[in-house]
Amino acid sequence: MRALNKSLLVLLFTSLAGCGQQLVEFGNNPGASSGPTVTSTDPLDTATDVGVSRTVNATFSEQMDPATITAGTFTLKQGTTIISGTVKYAGMTATFTPAVDLTSNTFTATVSTGAKSAATGLSLAADYKWSFRTPVGIAPVVPLAINLRSAASFGLASRAGLTSTGVTMVNGDVALYSNPTCTDATGGPGGAGQDCSIKTYASSTGMTVKGSIYFFGDPFDNGGTANSVTNDLQIAWNEGKSKNDTKGNVVDNELNGKVLSPGVYHNGSLGLAVGGMATLDGQNDPNAIFIFKVDTSFTDSGILTNRSQIVLTNGAQARNVWFVIGTALTIGSGTTWNGNILAGGTVTIKDGSTVNGRVLGGAAGAGALSLSGAATPSVTTITVPK
Repeated sequence: MRALNKSLLVLLFTSLAGCGQQLVEFGNNPGASSGPTVTSTDPLDTATDVGVSRTVNATFSEQMDPATITAGTFTLKQGTTIISGTVKYAGMTATFTPAVDLTSNTFTATVSTGAKSAATGLSLAADYKWSFRTPVGIAPVVPLAINLRSAASFGLASRAGLTSTGVTMVNGDVALYSNPTCTDATGGPGGAGQDCSIKTYASSTGMTVKGSIYFFGDPFDNGGTANSVTNDLQIAWNEGKSKNDTKGNVVDNELNGKVLSPGVYHNGSLGLAVGGMATLDGQNDPNAIFIFKVDTSFTDSGILTNRSQIVLTNGAQARNVWFVIGTALTIGSGTTWNGNILAGGTVTIKDGSTVNGRVLGGAAGAGALSLSGAATPSVTTITVPK
């Protein structure tokens, strides 16, 4: 009996050991989980007549690690040419937003194997590609005179935080890096100040952002987007400063009363007097470029009872107007401003102003944004120009 029991024990131990080995092998088997997949795209593969001003989306079978959904793993190309744009991830969908409208052509989108599952860390089994075509006969979009790269869709960017007082509206994205401070002084219940370091933010008594807010250490991509945008801002600022002067300086360092033709102007400092008006004449060229390089500061002195304005005529477009400021810039109350701002330091926009242009500050390494309001709400609006 003892010999029989001993044999049974040996057999049982051998069987269990074999099962354990099978379990170990199964746990190490890559085929045990198929990993994430792309379940749908927008546009669909082989779609035609796709709008030139739109996003490209990929939806996954499971939650992905946001840190792996980047401009490096989600790309768009026309042939071998990489299309510049920004990448965002929310829910289970990755979104690629081109920096400018697409042309008439065939485009290929790719999500690479660098995209990984949040739960398992597994990658896509292979690069996922799909193609689509925009309508035939669309005139090509002229690139921006200064390459903003990932900052192209951003209405505001700052290295030293953002403060909003009064009723303000940002039609575009916001990037804050490395100081993530975002304060809406008049937002919140009863008009009390509150933190606006939130991806989607809106307040009827304070600031509303019709886009997304990205900031240092944010929970959706750990500040990756904000870091890229402010780095690209600095590159664009340096590019703007290096543009060759073609027009010399604006006479008397004062824009008021001037009618200016396209070209690159260069002043030590520059201003716009209270109630002043500057006219930028495109001379019937919709692609006319105006660049104002200012070594130090720019001050617009407009007030609500005597407003200043930068007027565009004869085809001039805000997307083609650039103010490259060495240090600080101030836009007065009630000003109508057309043009993009690349500032080395702080940017202050006073109440009731309408800015058709990007406002990007702190390119020299530090600089806050201040959207100042009034005792009685006077809406200040910043809009990314098309």
